[in-house]
Amino acid sequence: DFVGTYCNKWPGNPALYTGKPNNMNKTKAMRISEMYLLAAEAYAQSGNQQAACGLLNDLRKARISGWTNQTYSGDTLMKEIQDERTRELFAEGFRFSDMKRWGIGFSRCKLCSYTG
Repeated sequence: DFVGTYCNKWPGNPALYTGKPNNMNKTKAMRISEMYLLAAEAYAQSGNQQAACGLLNDLRKARISGWTNQTYSGDTLMKEIQDERTRELFAEGFRFSDMKRWGIGFSRCKLCSYTG
């Protein structure tokens, strides 16, 4: 028996429902949250930490009830932006290109590698 994890982030668009579950969705060409995070990253990389924190706080305020603005700087700011991208864009195909852009490597475990 298969035991695993199933991601149900995009369960399907009701307008595309065909009578049985099909998980079909309309393509999301651009998400405002991605734009906020890209802009925050650009501001952080260029040294404008105040603008980066502002965008990150705006996004979190929209997502987290009762969010209180936080001030971050330096490596902590970039880590917060990276973590927020990971949470916000989970299972949408951004992670690998983010890791490449940030110079973050990864290694495969023996259980995960294909042996043919």
